[in-house]
Amino acid sequence: RDWSSDVCSSDLNTPLQGRNMFAIAWSVPGVQIAASVTRLRPFDIAGSTSMVINGGRRGQNDAQVDGVTATYQAGSISFVPSVDSVGEFKVVTNPFDGQFGFTTGGVVQSVTRSGTNQFHGSGYEYIRNDNFDARNFFDRRKAEFRRNQFGVSLGGPIRKDKVWFNTSFRAWGNQEELAGVYYNKPELRGTRFFQADTTNPGFAEAWVKDSTSRVAWQATKNQKLTGIFTLQRSCGCNNGLSAVRAPETTVDFQIGPGLLDQVNWKIGRAHV
Repeated sequence: RDWSSDVCSSDLNTPLQGRNMFAIAWSVPGVQIAASVTRLRPFDIAGSTSMVINGGRRGQNDAQVDGVTATYQAGSISFVPSVDSVGEFKVVTNPFDGQFGFTTGGVVQSVTRSGTNQFHGSGYEYIRNDNFDARNFFDRRKAEFRRNQFGVSLGGPIRKDKVWFNTSFRAWGNQEELAGVYYNKPELRGTRFFQADTTNPGFAEAWVKDSTSRVAWQATKNQKLTGIFTLQRSCGCNNGLSAVRAPETTVDFQIGPGLLDQVNWKIGRAHV
């Protein structure tokens, strides 16, 4: 008996929370959310760590990308592929057959797009901006808020019937004014004294950018070589701001570039 739940590529184009592919896994029969995860961003790995599949422990799930395990600890996936770079998605629930190991929970499988003999592409952008919001009746002004999520993808042949490529890029950025946090007045900066400059509020800012590329080469009739390259950079800017701390005392940090590459060599034999 097949206990898996397949998701076709058209389903991945439906509205997903945060455009995170694990949002679909949450709706598969037998899957429950075990943690207090109420939202997903495109790159959040919480989608893989917060699932209980058919009663298994949430840290015992396995996530695979192109047939290779991509989990590194307690069921956490090392990176979440872009929805635009995924062509197939499947959730295999326990019990499953002997080809799956390493887990007593469930297996989440994704297969990246490899391109075709025709060029295809896509693009999107989602915007949230305080310019689209109304002012609260009791506020003297609107707090500044910016959130952008956008991406592009392109796939096609490098050499028809022989070599194909598919690449995608996505970015997410958030800038939000923090209530009660202000910069020090210019004349007092660099001194031991602080007086809030109410005309210059502090902001919490964060952004993530990543890209996924795949090249597939049909070496012979029964042999195919694929390579995947993923690059991610992120920044938690003005991290740790609070109402009792001036923004200039905080430290920005950047994580990146994080690099995960993977090469699969698959050999098959035709049976006549």
